Amino acid sequence: NLRNIKVIAWTTLVFGIILYIADKNRFDKKISSNLNLQSILFISLFQVLSLVPGVSRAGITITAARILKFNRLDSGKISFLLSIPALAGASFLGLKDVFTQSIEFNYLVIIAILTSFIFSFVTVKFFLIYINKFSMNAFVIYRIIIALILFTYIYWGYLFLTNGSNWDSKTPHKMNKHPSKLLISRIWFKMYQAAIVANTPSKEKIIAA
Repeated sequence: NLRNIKVIAWTTLVFGIILYIADKNRFDKKISSNLNLQSILFISLFQVLSLVPGVSRAGITITAARILKFNRLDSGKISFLLSIPALAGASFLGLKDVFTQSIEFNYLVIIAILTSFIFSFVTVKFFLIYINKFSMNAFVIYRIIIALILFTYIYWGYLFLTNGSNWDSKTPHKMNKHPSKLLISRIWFKMYQAAIVANTPSKEKIIAA
């Protein structure tokens, strides 16, 4: 089962590091002169990896383009161009909800569609401006921080879970001297318990309850 928080944590970290390595050097290939069928197929195969939780579709396609030595700006453009078939396919599949469910179109739906379009356009525009001037290090750091938070949540929470189910009655004496640390520890513990329940089959939930 790939829909697992450990998988998300590791893929977030690993592909963040791969992005850093791919973006480290300066490359000058351009869409206008260097993009061909082989390049598109290579990048598209990388895009398939975005089906794995924790793998960013935009991040993995930009990484693939950088591996092929496209410059940073054109790598971003390739990534967004490749998103068109994926988004179009998802929108097409979503059309069945329009015909099978009673969806009321009113001014709120129209506002939501227009707002989504505007913010998407602005995001793409400023993202391309950003990567034309700066490296991808900010996104690499972001992924590493998220991965570290997830690892803390996984392994620290597991440590508390293995100390026994009666956590409140078995709180270490030293922890009692630091109420803030105790509160944070209990929050992590409760979150980890909730995640365990959410990831167990329904029959196991009934037994656990």
